[in-house]
Amino acid sequence: MLKFGEKLLPSSCLSYLAFRLAWRQTVEALIYQQQPLEDRYQTLSGEDFLAFEKKKPTTSGFLCEVPFLSEVAPQVQLDLLSNFWSRHISLASYRASLLDEAILYAACESAASLLEHDPHAVPLHLKGGPLDVTFPVDESLSAEIRKLYLDLPSEGDYLLIGQFLDVPPEECRKLKKKFGLRSIETEELFDILGRWTIQPAMNDRLAGLLSPQEISRLRKILDRHIRI
Repeated sequence: MLKFGEKLLPSSCLSYLAFRLAWRQTVEALIYQQQPLEDRYQTLSGEDFLAFEKKKPTTSGFLCEVPFLSEVAPQVQLDLLSNFWSRHISLASYRASLLDEAILYAACESAASLLEHDPHAVPLHLKGGPLDVTFPVDESLSAEIRKLYLDLPSEGDYLLIGQFLDVPPEECRKLKKKFGLRSIETEELFDILGRWTIQPAMNDRLAGLLSPQEISRLRKILDRHIRI
């Protein structure tokens, strides 16, 4: 379980929905990005091209909801999501970091956005998962998803860090001190921008979010599209 301040993130169907949708959107981004450009467009023209463009992912993964982390590689986003999920459903207690706050915010916002703009995709993303759940897809559901992070204590510092990218080191330290940002935790966010590889046990940490069959397919996708 993950503890944000003095409050626990409840393990519920809502948290399953948020991270399930975040995972599906990010996998789609990974598959699309790793396709050679000639494979995407070579045989397409006219109406076929327009149809293909309409289907392509609208983001590069769920972390695009946090501007500072929008360039994190999709496979690394999946790795971070799996690490968060495994601690979320664990019986052990973990103190949430600034990165955890950013991941929860991004997962909830990306899920809520999908619910609002492409609700017909939601049942498809839930199909085949380890939980047999159905949700009434409406505005109240997206609001409930957002409440997952809104009900937890957070200053939203992960949304401020982008302003430090082009700031000299000494000035950056002063700004962090002014805003009360913890250097160790902000450095963790900077570090993941340069990551490309994933941890070998990533697939194992997705139990409860993906079915065994989906985990097997994800392993093949990762083996095919990236070098671990």
